[in-house]
Amino acid sequence: MPTPESPDQRLLIHDGFVRALARSLLADRDAAEDVAQETWVAALERGAAAVSLPRWLAGVVRKRAQKHVRG
Repeated sequence: MPTPESPDQRLLIHDGFVRALARSLLADRDAAEDVAQETWVAALERGAAAVSLPRWLAGVVRKRAQKHVRG
């Protein structure tokens, strides 16, 4: 797979993973979509430089999903 040119493109490669993980953690599809969107906001603010982007994204999704379940 060719290396993406921009950090935004690098993030978007993981979109399916983020959405699938959020859906697997939350029964409510709308809540899962909210978590995915919140994850992308966090990633755009500070995550693009993460050393292990998939692991960082998974951690953000899990934390946001837990927050939704508690809220």
